[in-house]
Amino acid sequence: MRAFTTLVAILAMASLASATTILTPVGVGDVSGQYEIVSAFDAQPTWDGTACVGGDSGYTSIINSWDPLDAVGYIDLGPDWANWRIEQTWTKNIQWRSNPVFTYSEMWWDDDIDTVNDGVTETTLKFASQPHDTSGNWVRDVDVTATPVTPQGRYLMTKLGVQGSSDANEFAFVGTIVPEPATLALLTLGGLAMLRRRK
Repeated sequence: MRAFTTLVAILAMASLASATTILTPVGVGDVSGQYEIVSAFDAQPTWDGTACVGGDSGYTSIINSWDPLDAVGYIDLGPDWANWRIEQTWTKNIQWRSNPVFTYSEMWWDDDIDTVNDGVTETTLKFASQPHDTSGNWVRDVDVTATPVTPQGRYLMTKLGVQGSSDANEFAFVGTIVPEPATLALLTLGGLAMLRRRK
């Protein structure tokens, strides 16, 4: 019987494991004013198994020249943020333009939305960190598929490290959503009941 239980648990985990896909935040916003991050996730791509495809094809930069140094914005992962496993980040740049990339002076996980970093500093994830070739194609910033990033708070806060323009017009998270323990337990019990009925 123990072998059956173990087998069902393994099968349940396999069936519940989410496929790698685009993980879209539930909200994005500006904390300090004049920060165009609000358009960073408004036209998401699809995931073809190796790269981001489609998405925003417009000419609106999420960072304009008037965005002030140290402006802070937030990315709201939503109530199931603890189940996110972020494997990659991507940036889509505006076609035919080649303004320099911008940097974040800080990124951190937090449980509230303000300009103070009183959460957990994030050093692995990046956006708009790579040069682009004016193609308008998606560019991968980070690939940590082997050791995905587990969010340490609902909000990923971002602070601009420079004042200036950028040609980034869309961001994307790629990863999986892990099953909740309660859901896994219910599926395991259901599978075990089915095996017993078939005996």
